[in-house]
Amino acid sequence: MSKGGLKLLAFGDVHFPQQDDKALEAFKKVVQDTKPDIVVCLGDVLDCKAFSTHAPDTEDDTPYQQELAQANALFDFIQKYSKKLVMVEGNHEYRVIRYAARERAGQATLSMLSPRKNLGKGRRNFQYVPYDGNEGMYAHYAISPNLVAVHGWSFAQDATRQHLRMSQGRSIIHGHTHRADHVMSQKVWGSGTVEAMSAGCLCKLIPTYSVGSPVTWVNGFIQGFIGSKSHTLYFVPIVDGTCVLPSGKEVAT
Repeated sequence: MSKGGLKLLAFGDVHFPQQDDKALEAFKKVVQDTKPDIVVCLGDVLDCKAFSTHAPDTEDDTPYQQELAQANALFDFIQKYSKKLVMVEGNHEYRVIRYAARERAGQATLSMLSPRKNLGKGRRNFQYVPYDGNEGMYAHYAISPNLVAVHGWSFAQDATRQHLRMSQGRSIIHGHTHRADHVMSQKVWGSGTVEAMSAGCLCKLIPTYSVGSPVTWVNGFIQGFIGSKSHTLYFVPIVDGTCVLPSGKEVAT
């Protein structure tokens, strides 16, 4: 742990190849400048459109191998400037597992297709948390005894509040909604607070399936500092490739 606490960055929902290039480059500059102790990807770094059960919404379908190449390049960059990288699998990565369950050919080739294999191969100081959990536990990563990271348990408008209620006394950060939200409450039992925060997204803010309708998505990420007994979390919005960190430093592409 670095002096003053563990330095944390958390991001999610890049959805390669639907990334917002300016937002992604701003986040990468933050990683390079802050050199965090741990970076947590909150899932859906891949879109995995080829494995979706939904009807195609564009004529240009990027090959799955290109999605993997883009995600691996991002992870390579993050690991160059951080001490540990954690990938909490999202529902879009899990599309590949669902496809394998439906199709015999998918089952036979799962070891070659799985994001779990392709994103973690050969990496050190890396942890991949499966979407379907381990040993009956809900898929999560414990950043500290009082703070956990998940991809997302709800997409509702009050999803962050629901995450705080469902986490049953632990603070929680999540992705999945692509929105920015924060809820904090005094603990009912004992002293201190619990909170839930969503990390926004690093993908394009107008999805191809919702052209013509307004959305409430926000480009951004979470920066945090984890102490021995408490933590402090900040949501950092990215606007046109520019963000201002809690330190007051402006980062621009």
